[in-house]
Formats: sequence, structure tokens, C-alpha cells
Amino acid sequence: MFDFSLLDDITLDCRRPLRPFEIFLACLRANGRLELITGAWEGFLGYSRAELDGLSLYDLLAPEGDAARALVLALADPRQPDPVLLEVRERAGAVRTLRVYRRFDEYDPSVYLACEPLVAPMSRASRSTPSLSTA
Repeated sequence: MFDFSLLDDITLDCRRPLRPFEIFLACLRANGRLELITGAWEGFLGYSRAELDGLSLYDLLAPEGDAARALVLALADPRQPDPVLLEVRERAGAVRTLRVYRRFDEYDPSVYLACEPLVAPMSRASRSTPSLSTA
């Protein structure tokens, strides 16, 4: 079972070399680390791997405070199987949206994430709850 208390401060784990794929893969580990698996994150977010390593996930999320915590809880909750829209802030400050597909395993408390960027930015008027929308 996933320990939700570890979601209070999630840091990025980029110690291993990122694989040079265009697919955004990550793993939310039970120890509170978000391991970025592929190099697509660097170009998308505008940070180098060294800059991403150890950065808090909450520093990258566009929603802040309780909305950010609710979003991370939704990512880790297997009772909500639908894809989640994740708004992240790139290095330049622009907000970009990812559709996050999650895979849960009954034998592994980690949550595996496959993400795809949404090409067209979503307008604020077109979404009712930006931090908890399902795709």
C-alpha cells in the first residue's frame, strides 16, 4: 500500500542517466521520490537533468498549496483510474499540461506514469477544476 504521508514533499530523482525517448515516463516511488525515466522531461521543462535532480515536485506544479496536494493525491490513488491532467510550470515560467496515465501494481507500491503533452493550451474557461480534471 502507498504511504500517502510521503507525498508532503516529493523530490525528483534524476541520478541515473535519462533514456533519450520522446515518451514521458516517470515512477512515483513509495519513498516519496518521483523518478524521471526518460530524457523527454528535460526538453519539455527546460531544465537539465542535474537541475531536476532533487527538485521538489511541488516546485514544478502550476497549482499551489492544497490544489497541488490534491493533484498529487489523485496521481497516487488507484481508486481514480482515469487519466489526470497535470499542469507543470517550465523553467521559463509558462504552464504546460500533460495527460498522465497511471499504472498500479498490487505487488509494488510505486505508481508508474506515462505522460503525453497536450499540444493546444487549455483556456481557463474550458476547464472547471484544473488541478483535478480527468482526461
